[in-house]
Amino acid sequence: MMSFAKKIVGMILVLVGVTGVFLPLMPGVIFIVLGSALLGSNHRLVVRVTSMVREHWSRDKPDFPKAEQAKAKNHEHSNSRS
Repeated sequence: MMSFAKKIVGMILVLVGVTGVFLPLMPGVIFIVLGSALLGSNHRLVVRVTSMVREHWSRDKPDFPKAEQAKAKNHEHSNSRS
């Protein structure tokens, strides 16, 4: 069981970290990582954020070879007009 003080400090660190992401000159990610470490991997907040990050990064990324081919085709087309 997690102590109440450890849980409060972890939540405060996460909140400071989220604020730091939006404010300049404040390293937000460090506070988020420290707060998450204090809360532990089984805490509801940490599980929710981790799943959101995994979902975001696992989305289908653009197919770069096709995008590069389209750029080359557009470039050839614009050169043929000149």
